[in-house]
Amino acid sequence: MGTNINNLLPMIERLVVISGIDFLILHQNSNQVEINEYHQSIRVLPLDNLGLSKSRNAALTYAQGEFIWLLDDDVMIEKSRLLILLKHLQNNPSVDFLRVWINCLENSDEFFKNYQHLARIHKLNLLQFSSIEIICRRDFVRQHNIQFNERIGLGTPYQATEEANFLIDAWQCNARFASYEEPFVQHTCNFEGRVLATDNIMLARGATASRYGVLGVMLSLRWGIRYLIKYKKISYFISIVKGLYLGYDGFNKAIDSNSI
Repeated sequence: MGTNINNLLPMIERLVVISGIDFLILHQNSNQVEINEYHQSIRVLPLDNLGLSKSRNAALTYAQGEFIWLLDDDVMIEKSRLLILLKHLQNNPSVDFLRVWINCLENSDEFFKNYQHLARIHKLNLLQFSSIEIICRRDFVRQHNIQFNERIGLGTPYQATEEANFLIDAWQCNARFASYEEPFVQHTCNFEGRVLATDNIMLARGATASRYGVLGVMLSLRWGIRYLIKYKKISYFISIVKGLYLGYDGFNKAIDSNSI
């Protein structure tokens, strides 16, 4: 978590009274965090490494609850909504990964994305999911040693696709996915300043698309043409094709060997 942590603590204090909820705060400046002693269900894990994937993996390692919900430090959750979500999880014990919707902090009548009804979640849908939309069963993740790829994601040169690849790994372990199509968390919908396209991001996208076989080739061409038209940069198209050619395993090996 970043500088928003002190703004987040009042919300946590409202939610901490709910039985069975534990909060694990991952923070690089944990000496700045003040938590009242009676908050026994709040733990602070100081981190000295950079990278969002590394932080998420630390959360997967040290979380204690039956389910894990990885959230940013700029979200808002209402107690009433959380209670509904908890009841749903209790009533659906066979679900390993639950996807929920997000609405906007700036206007709760608007949504984080243009959500569509999913009667059933397919592998292709995983490319559209964000980590804060996903609640995962802790035992399933640990049993199958599913982690975020620390080579990619924010804090690395390849700032994309770590969420999709985490979910694809779970899919390949036969995880049971479900969707609860209601908003349970609010997040800013101000996307100004977000980096959506670089050559490295396109490399990661192409490598991720390779995990879809022939369909991945079609995805890569679609993405490549879209970004070429939008940004007028042929290097984006070339990078997607290069990532597709390398494949996901080859992409990871190339990063490790510094040969990209």
